[in-house]
Amino acid sequence: MRPILFHIGYASIYSYYVFITLGIFFGLLFFNHYSKKIGLDKLAFIDISLISIITAYIGARLFHVFFVIPEYYIEHPIRIFYFWEGGFVIYGAILIPPLFVYLYAKKKKISFSKITDALAPSFSIGTALGRVACLMQGCCYGKPTLLFFGISFPEGANAGMTPINIPLHPTQVYLILQGLIIFLILNYRFNRKKFDGEITLWFFILYPVTRIAIEYYRSDFRGNLFEPYLSTSQFISLIVAVVATYILSKKYAKHNY
Repeated sequence: MRPILFHIGYASIYSYYVFITLGIFFGLLFFNHYSKKIGLDKLAFIDISLISIITAYIGARLFHVFFVIPEYYIEHPIRIFYFWEGGFVIYGAILIPPLFVYLYAKKKKISFSKITDALAPSFSIGTALGRVACLMQGCCYGKPTLLFFGISFPEGANAGMTPINIPLHPTQVYLILQGLIIFLILNYRFNRKKFDGEITLWFFILYPVTRIAIEYYRSDFRGNLFEPYLSTSQFISLIVAVVATYILSKKYAKHNY
C-alpha cells in the first residue's frame, strides 16, 4: 500500500488519482484505436471521450451519494461536491455515460451500438488500471482469509477504515484481473462480432457476473439497501446481466448464431 507516491515540494501526489488518471488515459488510447475501426471521425472521438469522462465522474459520485451513505449527504449536502475526498461507485460510471452518448449519437446520426462496442473494451482496460488505485489506497478490501495469497494492510490504510495486519482476500487484485480478462475477451470478439452492439452486450454480461462473484469476498461497506442478501452492486449486477443475456440471446437467434 502506498497512498502517496511521492512529494513535489509541499504537494503530495496521491496514487489513487494517479492510477485513476492512467486508467482514463489508456482507456482513451484504446477507444481511439477502436473508433478508427468503426470509422468514427476525430471530432466525434473527442466529443464522446469528454462526454464519457465527465458523466462517468458525475455518475460514479451520484451512485455513491444515493446508494452508499445517503443519510450522511442529507445532513451534509455540501459534501456531495467534495469529490477529492473520494466516494465513487463504478456502476455509476458504467450506466450513466451511455445515456448521454446515446443522445449525442442520435443528434449526430451515428451508430450508438458501434460507439458502445468501441467503448466497452476501452472501459475494461481502464478499470483494470483504476483498480490499482484501490490496492494502493487500501479501499475495496476483502474478507479475512487463510489463503497463502492473502494481503495485509498497515495502519492508516484507507484513512483507518481497512482492517490492519490481517490477511485479507486481495479483492483489488481480483478486480484488476477482472478488467484485464474482460478486455481480452472483448478485444478477441471485436473483429468477429455478428452485429453491432454484441461487444456491448457481452460486457454487460461478463462484468456483472464476475462482479457478483467478487462481491462475496469483499468486506468494505458498500451500502445496505439489500443487506444481508445482496450488496447494492450485486443487485444492480443481477438486473443488468439478466437483461443483457436476454437481449443477446434474441440477437443471436435473429442472426442464426
